Amino acid sequence: RGRKGKVISPLEASLGIVCGASPSAQELVGKQMAIAGASQQRATEAIEARSGAKIGHEKIRKIIKTVAKEMEVHRQDCQLAQLQEWIDQIHSAGEKAVLSVSRDGVCICIAPIGYYEVASVATLSVFSQGERIGTVYLAAAPEENQTTLSQQLTALLTEVIRSHGEQLERIAYVSDAGKVETAYWRNVLSKFYVDGVRIPMERTLDYYHASLRLTIIADGFKITASARVKWLKFNRSRLKEEGGLGRVLRSILKMTELHGVKKTAMKEFNKAKKYLRKYRRFMDYADKRARGLPIGSGIVESACKQIVSERMKLSGMRWKPTGMQDIMTLRSILLSQTWDETFHQKLLSNSPVEVLYVNAA
Repeated sequence: RGRKGKVISPLEASLGIVCGASPSAQELVGKQMAIAGASQQRATEAIEARSGAKIGHEKIRKIIKTVAKEMEVHRQDCQLAQLQEWIDQIHSAGEKAVLSVSRDGVCICIAPIGYYEVASVATLSVFSQGERIGTVYLAAAPEENQTTLSQQLTALLTEVIRSHGEQLERIAYVSDAGKVETAYWRNVLSKFYVDGVRIPMERTLDYYHASLRLTIIADGFKITASARVKWLKFNRSRLKEEGGLGRVLRSILKMTELHGVKKTAMKEFNKAKKYLRKYRRFMDYADKRARGLPIGSGIVESACKQIVSERMKLSGMRWKPTGMQDIMTLRSILLSQTWDETFHQKLLSNSPVEVLYVNAA
């Protein structure tokens, strides 16, 4: 196709060679770029140390773009198979699993200007008797209303319920009270249907975010530092007891009458108190713990750190949306423990017979 045009080589295509890289080289580059603390410079140094081959930054980006695109096609099926394996493992022990769904957002620096937008992360975790068995991860680049992540999460959740719904004891949605997180509960999960059957789910407001409101309230009281620490420690523990939130709210009212609230803290104090009252129906922590349900969104908070912060927020890093999504896709697959199977399916989909047939057509 002209002197500088593209050339199709059936032999290279049949061998799975992309951008001059064999399948094993693609996997090496993909994994190296997906690990925590990676960068293009560190990846090139690590690849040269392991294979003796030098590779440029531009070629790395081309390989990553292709590998991420081809692995994303099989991501959902492989993550579904992993979730099914964990659920079957629990079922074979004569128990039923609990499926916990969480989502959150994390700010990331956008190139070239350097402003920040919110990338989205979600997790599906399998629990047995309060113990986490395993987690699969989803992640998407910044987008209005986080539409892509919502679609991926809904699709994966639907397939898990469709195939293994009878082996699930409960499905829990654990998140903070953010705008997108609340909208996803209200518009999707609170009235979730699979094949015409409504699937009951329970929402839990993250205990950590609730306890943060107690900190704001404690800071607002006109009391000594030691009295503040004592009140806060006692009421954080009380929040996990049966009927604890009601007693906490009564304690706040009594402390306000006895000691008063600082004028400078009044606005935040009232906002925190309103928060506790507004979401009290999602804060029955004692009951949820008794039934083996998680009460904290620490898993998805950790996912934000593992997928984004430890890989994509290193010193001086800025990202374009496409490059960002490629790395987030590869990293979420790696952390979900589905890399080997997903990469294997990518190779099978590019089998010699199929590729040669497409080229001939």
